[in-house]
Amino acid sequence: MTRGFTLLELLITVVVLSVLLAAAAPSFSSLLASSKLQRLAPEVHSFLITARSEAVTRNQELYVLFLVSGALGGTESSDGDWDMVLSSSTFYVSDNVLMHLDGSAYRGIKVDFNFSNSTSIAIDNVRGRFRDGNVSLASTNALSDVLSIIASKTTGRIRICSSDPNSDGRNSIGHYGYEICG
Repeated sequence: MTRGFTLLELLITVVVLSVLLAAAAPSFSSLLASSKLQRLAPEVHSFLITARSEAVTRNQELYVLFLVSGALGGTESSDGDWDMVLSSSTFYVSDNVLMHLDGSAYRGIKVDFNFSNSTSIAIDNVRGRFRDGNVSLASTNALSDVLSIIASKTTGRIRICSSDPNSDGRNSIGHYGYEICG
């Protein structure tokens, strides 16, 4: 009696495993994109909160700049070529950078900066308030699943919220467990 696998058994096993892997690959890539999005939202949120604290601590008006492809002026990117910079001036000079968030780790996430059609946001040095606006984030695989980091000038609050997954207004919890923007 011989022991082990025959060539036919081995080929059947390889074919079955390759079919299973091919079916799981798209699911795995969407899981990675979802994970990136869930990491980026709190990172942008904490960047803005830290920027606000820094402006009040220094008693100096500071600016959050949005750079796309290394240049000031863009407001949207989905290939990771964006940066958020905290600066002491309204224009980008590397000597004035106090804090930096690099978007290269977030390829495949669409980032949209919406602060009153501006590429920089002034932060008040007394109360740490931003201009009204938001940073919207969505995976390029699921552009309808949007997370937004919203800054309110009136209240000074910076919060993370989500688009409505059902678009019917019945839920209070949106994507990834965040409350629905309203």
